[in-house]
Amino acid sequence: MDTSIIIGRILGPYLLVCGLGFLVSRNFYFNLLSHSDKADPMVVNVSGMLHFFLGMTILTLHFEWRSLYQIIITILGFSLVGKGITYIVIPRLILKTGNSTKSSLLFSGVGFMVVGLYLVYQSYFNLVN
Repeated sequence: MDTSIIIGRILGPYLLVCGLGFLVSRNFYFNLLSHSDKADPMVVNVSGMLHFFLGMTILTLHFEWRSLYQIIITILGFSLVGKGITYIVIPRLILKTGNSTKSSLLFSGVGFMVVGLYLVYQSYFNLVN
């Protein structure tokens, strides 16, 4: 099976679930982000490590720029690496960005769901290359 399809089948449902979580439990995530400056340093470091590891895994296995589907997966890989680096190198700066609004969570949730739906459709039903 093509690497793009495998990664899409993993990231698509994940993004759908995260987006749905942002929409359904907006108050929970708003409170979580509002108190992010009080996060346990070990949790922040482990989160950075996981983001970095997952992003590098995607980029190592999938550095493709031929179709929109592949470009989205590659950009998600870069995004995960970037988030991991910031959590590891400048954790206090990234945690100070807890000034999210409920409307930004709504926008993020919808964005995650749109990208997730696209990846799910392409990887499960369209099987793009």
